Amino acid sequence: CVEPFGRIHGRHCMSAGNAFKSSGLHGLIIWTRHAPHRLTPEEVSDGFQAADLWFERALAWDTTQGSGRARHPVMFWNCFRGAGASQIHPHMQLQLFGGPVAQGALLLEQSKRYGQSRKGGELCRDFILAHDHLGLALTA
Repeated sequence: CVEPFGRIHGRHCMSAGNAFKSSGLHGLIIWTRHAPHRLTPEEVSDGFQAADLWFERALAWDTTQGSGRARHPVMFWNCFRGAGASQIHPHMQLQLFGGPVAQGALLLEQSKRYGQSRKGGELCRDFILAHDHLGLALTA
């Protein structure tokens, strides 16, 4: 199964379209090494680079040939049956949605409510300021 924008090939992995899609653009990154506990840092990094390229190509395809609404990326890693994997091998699920989902949608809604209740307060900015005030913020 291949996505409409083609397959991505990394040095240690490749992409595939998901046969059991839960969204219009739903792909996989699958490593050539089958044992997840034996992946090297280089192989893991290669998988994330391939995922970045998949998202770039999926977004470009959706902009020109799809709905033009897929702007919200979701990525998660499956290895074992308890995580939803059908077999034990490392793979990442990649999806583009037309709107925020799960935690992203919740954060946006909470941020909106926070701003309304505090007359223009910004949840993320205030969160960082609170951490800074407590000496817990990281500075560049």
